[in-house]
This record gives sequence, structure tokens and C-alpha cells, in this order.
Amino acid sequence: MFETNWVRPRPRGQVFAKDFPRGCGRTSFLQYQAMKIPVLQFFLFCFSVSALAQDPTKVASDAYKTEFENEHVRVQRVHYAPRVKLPEHDHTAFGTAYVYLNDAGPVVFKHIGLAYGAVTRPAVKAGSFRLYKGIKETHAVESQS
Repeated sequence: MFETNWVRPRPRGQVFAKDFPRGCGRTSFLQYQAMKIPVLQFFLFCFSVSALAQDPTKVASDAYKTEFENEHVRVQRVHYAPRVKLPEHDHTAFGTAYVYLNDAGPVVFKHIGLAYGAVTRPAVKAGSFRLYKGIKETHAVESQS
């Protein structure tokens, strides 16, 4: 039969002391293992901070104000200043009705994590309204007027 020197491959990402060059000793391997923990903690911290700072009334309090809220409905007043750029924020997965109280120019919504990316809402007239299906979404906002 055939002889082979086949070595069973390890799963990616595993590092062993024997992977370090001779002369490095076990100390280098332990330092490498200890370094992985703070790096992981740093990334978890970054993601948790961005997740906490997503409420629009906190991230963009000058544009979003809660007027009324109970267990059935939340009423928010939203006002975009001219040429304003608002940071990323979340919206809940509930259906939404928009009622425009004054004329407004176009606004660009830059969605994060959704297939359709940036969407431009055209200019609107006072008294018009729009219904939107319930999708949990994260977006940044840029007023064009």
C-alpha cells in the first residue's frame, strides 16, 4: 500500500506552543494567549457601546422628541434642521404613521445592514401622511434642504 505523511489539519484560529519558533519558550506562547483576551474585550466593548447609543431620542435629541407614550402607541415629534446630518440610530419593528405638519425638502436615509442601503424621501407638503411597515432598522439621516 501507499505510505503518506499526511497530517490532520487543525481548525483555523488554534495556536499551540509548538507553533512558536524554538528559543521563544513557553513565555511567548502564554503572552500570546493572554493578549487575545483584552483584544476580545475591546471589540465587545465597542459593539456594546454602539448598541447602547442607538435610541434616536438620545443620539439625536435635538431632532427627535417623545410627545406621548403608553403601552399602545408612541408619538414622536421629528424635526430635521436644514443640511443636518444625524448619526446612526435604531427604529423599532412596529408599524409607523408619519404625519407632516409643515413642508419639508428631501431627506436621505442611509440604512445599515439592509439590502436597499440609502433611500431618498422626496419633498413633502404639510398635511400629507405616509404609512410604513414595521421593520427594525438602523440608519443615519441627512437632510437635503
